[in-house]
Amino acid sequence: QGLICAACHVRTQQRYGPPRLAEPAQLGKIGADSLPHGGFTAQSAFNNSEFCRHCHQFNSNGFSLNGKLLENTYQEWLASDYAKRGIHCQHCHMPDRRHLWRGIHDPTMVKKGIRVQLASVDFRPSIGEMFNATITITNTGVGHYFPSYLTPKIFVEAALLAKNNVILSASKQQFIIGRETDLNLSKEIYDTRIPPGEKLTFSYRYPIAKTADKFYVVIRVEPDHFYQRVYKNMLANKRRSTESKRFLQKALRNSQSSGFRIYEKRISLSSPPDNRITVEKDTASAPSIVKQHKNTISNTPDWNEKNITWLDFTNGKRIAAAQTKPMLLIFYAEWCPTCHAYKKIFYD
Repeated sequence: QGLICAACHVRTQQRYGPPRLAEPAQLGKIGADSLPHGGFTAQSAFNNSEFCRHCHQFNSNGFSLNGKLLENTYQEWLASDYAKRGIHCQHCHMPDRRHLWRGIHDPTMVKKGIRVQLASVDFRPSIGEMFNATITITNTGVGHYFPSYLTPKIFVEAALLAKNNVILSASKQQFIIGRETDLNLSKEIYDTRIPPGEKLTFSYRYPIAKTADKFYVVIRVEPDHFYQRVYKNMLANKRRSTESKRFLQKALRNSQSSGFRIYEKRISLSSPPDNRITVEKDTASAPSIVKQHKNTISNTPDWNEKNITWLDFTNGKRIAAAQTKPMLLIFYAEWCPTCHAYKKIFYD
């Protein structure tokens, strides 16, 4: 049934609601004799984010992972510039008081919440040379983390295309924005969400192949990604009844059908630079995260460099040989969330 009227408007059999638009200052009982249900009690709280807190904010001692509450949307808003400017949840999610509940499932809403910028270092790549590009996503219109919960995921995918627009599969790289946990909610794997007003930059690097003709970027939103994982895991249980599997398969199809694209661009590698990638001043030489924040990965994994002396391969091999010690050799990618998740191991 979803969110019904009574969830917000009925308490102890009494009806409540926001003040009338024509009489915003009039609070208390309204229309006792002229309106259905004996009228309603007008409360200004309906226009304030505080009203939303009870369903969208865990208590300070509530369930958390990695020191962060599983649901912290109200506090994210409270710490943002939106709270200081008096922009409340209702302004975006219930425009003109319409009960639209606009959010992560609404492509138009999501597109309005972010800005995507591309920048390239190598404007004239030659075959065999490394092609470098950066993809910067800024949270320009979301009053909380983007995305707020662990359910949705944003997939930023980049690749090189052949002349027939077929992806050169080996060149494909994927970056993920979201908060990932295991299915039992016992461990946080990574958290790359973007706080209000901040930005996250991913670096794409791949050697130019002879068949490469275009650089391709697409951003996909999967609003129900966590549910997809749950349903697939449940369907893997061979002991489930036929009826149970039928309902789970339907739920999985519904969750998979909710995805959509919010950005797609193909850039010719043979065109002049000015027609290919627009270089923004704030991203042309940007680091992975222009403005750091504690819940997001940086471009180079944080592996406790203050207490561990990391060496490049050549020096590490030389010193290991001189001291007759084994050498730990790590292969990683700057865009790989799992690589960043190893942070806690090197701080242990």
